[in-house]
Amino acid sequence: MGEAVEPGLALVTLADKMKAVARGEVITADSEDPRAISELRSHGVRIIPAKKGPGSVERGMKWLQTLTGIVIDPEKCPNAAREFGAYEYDRDRDGNFIPRYPDKGNHTIDAVRYAMEPVIRERKATAVL
Repeated sequence: MGEAVEPGLALVTLADKMKAVARGEVITADSEDPRAISELRSHGVRIIPAKKGPGSVERGMKWLQTLTGIVIDPEKCPNAAREFGAYEYDRDRDGNFIPRYPDKGNHTIDAVRYAMEPVIRERKATAVL
């Protein structure tokens, strides 16, 4: 696999890049722009919207923290390697860490959370049993 990260790309060009990276797999995308998802579908991308909701960022980030490790090929996914390596909790005015996830510098991290939604939901459901 790899990543297709290129801000400002025309949707038709993005569609080609996404199809090359996904190789026929379904992509779960940010659901904020349904028009873009619809257009990407019209260009042959197998894409569904993420099921975001209250607490989904925190739930996904906490799930990622439970993993023994996250392996990223820095050659194939340089943006993901950079983001995962630099991401940290928010800080207060004095520079102290606070238990809150900042919404910046996390585009590929969000993409991983979206892709793992079914696993995260399944893990939550089994924990309740």
